[in-house]
Amino acid sequence: MAINFGSALEFEDGGVRFLDSCEIGADKFVVAYCDDDDLQAGKCRVATVSGTTISWGAINEFASDIGIGGQVGVCKLDTDKFVVVYADDAQADDGYARVGEVSGNTITGYGAEKEFETTNVLYPSCCQLGTDKFAILYDNAGAGTVCIGTVSGTTITTTAAPVAFEGLIGSNKGTSCCKLDTDKFFALYMDNDDLSRMKACAFTVSGTTPSPGAIKVIDAGADCRSNGCDQLDTDKCAIAWYNDDLTTGYLEVCTVSGTTITEGAAVDFNPTAGATDHVDVAKINATSFALVYEDIANTQKGTVRICTFSGDTASLNGEEIFSDAVTGGARAKMIDVCLISANKIAIAYVDDADVNDIGEAIVGSLGRAANRRAGWWVIKRGRVGI
Repeated sequence: MAINFGSALEFEDGGVRFLDSCEIGADKFVVAYCDDDDLQAGKCRVATVSGTTISWGAINEFASDIGIGGQVGVCKLDTDKFVVVYADDAQADDGYARVGEVSGNTITGYGAEKEFETTNVLYPSCCQLGTDKFAILYDNAGAGTVCIGTVSGTTITTTAAPVAFEGLIGSNKGTSCCKLDTDKFFALYMDNDDLSRMKACAFTVSGTTPSPGAIKVIDAGADCRSNGCDQLDTDKCAIAWYNDDLTTGYLEVCTVSGTTITEGAAVDFNPTAGATDHVDVAKINATSFALVYEDIANTQKGTVRICTFSGDTASLNGEEIFSDAVTGGARAKMIDVCLISANKIAIAYVDDADVNDIGEAIVGSLGRAANRRAGWWVIKRGRVGI
């Protein structure tokens, strides 16, 4: 499956410390990020897309300093409505969430901040559970913790007592979570109390009360790093991560029965080059998902692969370069991918080759090109294997 990319378009000309993104309507997405050149302020910007052409709305600040958290999370609540979760350095590093509303590509305003955690928060991520309902995964002063939020208008109500399920999580580049169903979600993280092994946990949700299942060791090797996950079905998700000790990037499909996680076979997604970073995945359709990463061994280029799956078996297609420059960087999440409409993905990333570490995004449309030669599809930006 070929990817036809449009032109990358800058969303921030200052330094981007970390970012996240999500779809908020057909051909529309929002990027949340930490602006390193503006006192580490938390900001969002919305894009509308025509074909593969991006049009940005105005930058809109939601918090004055979020740099301490090491990560920001954003997820859809409904069309033209999203929630952003972060650690607020101006308020004792506590965890906060805030709802944003959108018209066109303009953020029309935010609701009041809601404090979801009263102690130090690191590496927060979030995922939609249903219209106006979401889950938050984060490290709470050394304890892996989750809580649930519901929204009325722009007013957030969260779990009265967030649920700690693990020790220190998230260092070495973050946490990820994804919806499985309206009452179930999946968490992926590094266990920093256990040699930074990659682990996962599935949760069921009743009202605003989350209940964890058994923790699953995904990678028993030490020093696992960046990671990403996305729903494939109500009982299935794609996951990807990087094992720095083995200099190997892996992906696999996990199935979940109740809260019991079963893994498919792990696939080395960069077997020739090895080293990768800033990994993320996004479902495309009933049989495929996109994998994005910084290919460290290939001069740190931004790279995407379209992967297919059947049951719990994942298969790789060829690589495609979405950014020829050094992409990503040394900090937490700096590349993210989301599906914005049928067979169309948006990739937000940090251009590390630029002296300012600017933020950019690019849209790719998936489909076979007209010509085939020597087992390769000829496409706009080079070649990709089938």
